[in-house]
Amino acid sequence: MHYGWPSPYIPVLVEGNYTFRITSDEGSWLTVIPLIGAVFGAFFTGLIVDVFGRKRLIVFSSVPFIASWLLVGFAKSSVMMFVGRFLAGAADGLSFTAVPMYLGEIAEPEIRGLLASICPVCIVIGILLINIFGAYLALDMVAFIGTILPILLLIIFPWMPESPYFYLMKGNVEEARKSLQSFRGVEDVNAELNRMFKAVKEQNENKGSFFQLFTVKSNRKGMIITLGLCV
Repeated sequence: MHYGWPSPYIPVLVEGNYTFRITSDEGSWLTVIPLIGAVFGAFFTGLIVDVFGRKRLIVFSSVPFIASWLLVGFAKSSVMMFVGRFLAGAADGLSFTAVPMYLGEIAEPEIRGLLASICPVCIVIGILLINIFGAYLALDMVAFIGTILPILLLIIFPWMPESPYFYLMKGNVEEARKSLQSFRGVEDVNAELNRMFKAVKEQNENKGSFFQLFTVKSNRKGMIITLGLCV
């Protein structure tokens, strides 16, 4: 919703049809500043996601999301709007890092691809929703409506189990077993737990560095493909 927000509301602000007015240059920066925030959010999350866990960071993401919408809704100047939009981007960077990791680690192979596809689908739905709302509702009203989803996340998601993969990374086999039993709905998860344990052990024994993205040929090729630079 934050990424689709500029389409209906930047013209409102530029034309002076709100409580304050912005210039076209400020409108351009308001459009792109979430992307800048997303870079910081994703980088920061990458540093701490293996320390605090996927679930905790997903729950925490609701806080900057709520704050960002409230800042946009109560903004009396472009400064508050800029801060809110930057926070939204940082929260997006956090979510786009932690959520796919969480989904990949809890899902069975048969449905992993389907679950992973939900993320981009939700992005498109959010852009669609904000444009529909923008045709009928005021800027501040839509911002307050936008707080509903992160509030629901803050209330509901703490009840979800942490990733069993993360528990194994921390050496907590018993909690990993309980988490996996909860996700699979069965008591006997020994076979899958052993596969996860071996994968975590192999990962810990073969830890790479950031520079190996560039120095190892296969890693370098994978990065180029991922960035869409391969013709």
